[in-house]
Amino acid sequence: MTSAGDYQDVTNDTPLFNDVTWEPGKSFGYDFKVANAGSLAFDWELSFQNIKSEGGTNDVNIADVLDVYFTTDEDAMDLTDAKNKGTLANLSNGVVTTGTIKRAGGPYMFSVVLKMKEDAGNDYQGANVTFDVVLRAKQAAVEEDGFGSSDYDADAEYDPIPVSTADQLTNAIADGKPVSLQNDITLSEQIEATGDVTIVGNGNTLDIPSNASRVINVAETTEPITITLKDLDMPGPTTGTYTRGISVWEAAEEVTIVMDGCSLGANYYAINSAFGNDKITAVIRNSTITGWAVLNTHSPYANLTFENCTLIGNNDKPYNADGWNGFATFVFDNASGNPDPNGAHDCTLTFKDCRIEANSLTGNAQYFFSIRAINTTINAENCTFVKNGEVLTSLDDITSNISVRDYALESFVFNVK
Repeated sequence: MTSAGDYQDVTNDTPLFNDVTWEPGKSFGYDFKVANAGSLAFDWELSFQNIKSEGGTNDVNIADVLDVYFTTDEDAMDLTDAKNKGTLANLSNGVVTTGTIKRAGGPYMFSVVLKMKEDAGNDYQGANVTFDVVLRAKQAAVEEDGFGSSDYDADAEYDPIPVSTADQLTNAIADGKPVSLQNDITLSEQIEATGDVTIVGNGNTLDIPSNASRVINVAETTEPITITLKDLDMPGPTTGTYTRGISVWEAAEEVTIVMDGCSLGANYYAINSAFGNDKITAVIRNSTITGWAVLNTHSPYANLTFENCTLIGNNDKPYNADGWNGFATFVFDNASGNPDPNGAHDCTLTFKDCRIEANSLTGNAQYFFSIRAINTTINAENCTFVKNGEVLTSLDDITSNISVRDYALESFVFNVK
């Protein structure tokens, strides 16, 4: 609050803990007020994110000697051990405090103070630290839904953390936090997803270095994982072999992919489900996906839905007269070495209001679908099928561009409306 005692609104551009000259024993803080002017209860969380320390002449981390104190508004300077949340460097996921405010409730008032340890030595001269103060909220699980459940929103996510650099993004994802891109970001390496990943792109581009073969890699995981992407452009790798946009391999539990308003590409497979996955589920809307294959799966029980999407398969690989460079926009595979002898069996694809392209750019065959596994079902409603730039209007023309292995023919189902 101001020196006159009036609280001021805090925005993304409000400087906090700015231009503080730290010295042993110095403390500096703010009084905060969280209120609810709406009709729904919410959980909230105040945290310090994107903590970066520059070590000065002695290359030290000043965040190691800045204690964080959480106090009530009335005893803001009661900096006793009981109020100490730990050092700035050691806060759990950066969280200072959390709370719940019921509908039209609050305000909840508290103070957050940083204090440099009394025994911090001269090594910290010239060192500095920067961080973001982030207040996030989500609907609280205290309202009943239409079915009488009071915890229907218990798993709702907090608002995403704004990030503007590759380090901020990867650190937040490693901490299990959803992120919101403030600008285009080029990663230093591919994202290794070991838990849920949520990226709100705000129309920005997430790019990868030239030597990376993936954008997002899910490998050898033991828990269910959900990848949620919104309003994000991901060009993916444009050179190299066996590249992927999103790659899933040896995931022992279900992997769910949710995309809305995105673009995704790769020189080989935009989405690849390799050997050893338990199940892949996807709901993809309003997106454009491009690759040699939009989807190449070797894993069973995939259930994927595409709505209002443009799905482009381009066979631009070197021409081979023997045909082994033939491929498809969607491939259900059964390659040798798969631990499941039936490969990508029992998979279902559902398309609604989509444009599906298969383009042979070098003379190699490119089909809409290549069915190499049993029990594959494809449902297409109000979709446009395009082969080499030509819109196909007859069912015979469309089905003639579907490749089905003999052993999979009897169990293959293709429904078109």
